[in-house]
Amino acid sequence: THTHTTKVCKPPLRRKREDGVSALEGMLAGDGASLGVLQGIKNYSETVTKGTRVSVESVYIPEPSAPSEGRFMFAYNVTITNMNNQTCQLVSRTWLIKTCTSDSETITQVVSGSGVAGRQPVLGYNESFSYTSLCPLSLDKEYFTNLPDSRVLGSMEGSYLIVTGAMGQKGHQAIIDPFFFILPPDVEL
Repeated sequence: THTHTTKVCKPPLRRKREDGVSALEGMLAGDGASLGVLQGIKNYSETVTKGTRVSVESVYIPEPSAPSEGRFMFAYNVTITNMNNQTCQLVSRTWLIKTCTSDSETITQVVSGSGVAGRQPVLGYNESFSYTSLCPLSLDKEYFTNLPDSRVLGSMEGSYLIVTGAMGQKGHQAIIDPFFFILPPDVEL
């Protein structure tokens, strides 16, 4: 895991991605300009890359959160669907978790590993695999006491390595477009 600072708390830039590997390289390099047409800030994303659809939605979890201390817990629900005629397997993941430090800068943590939720699911045509995970965010008091109108605390984006073929000889990066961790309006700081 390594951490670096990049600017991403503004609405995400997005385009349909034909080449998942170069798109992920652009995200890791912090190359926002290469990502395309401006979209709005939202707590969900849905992306199709080479027949793999990834849908994600985040939700604020009030119980373990401590807003007055700058600690916020979010869950994110993921559904991966194989829209190809060939069976595929999710082998690994790479996430970029971005925590806002100002309304224009973030700290990015890269998290990668094998599978998801302790599994490497195999999906036949039109089969889906869903899981839920948690993302804790810790923010500096200066940021959350001057929270922008968007109420964005951070975001996530990344990719899954998907393989096909009898021996897993073909692979592609299924891109996960950015989705945001948005503090609900009824949560007081």
